[in-house]
Amino acid sequence: MEDLRNLLKKHGHRMTEARKSVFHALEAFERPLSAVELHTLLPHIDRTSVYRVIHLFLALHIITEVPEG
Repeated sequence: MEDLRNLLKKHGHRMTEARKSVFHALEAFERPLSAVELHTLLPHIDRTSVYRVIHLFLALHIITEVPEG
């Protein structure tokens, strides 16, 4: 978690509850999760925030996109 915090800080971002929750959810599963699945797992985070976190994590190469199908 400290690595994530440092990476975010290096790029001018801060750790938020939404970012922490999405990171933990992605880390906990053995398979890729869609934005819809993440929002279902994390109902306390609004859908827009889930998408924003995903886009940030993609831009920072914290996660990679897996094509559907």
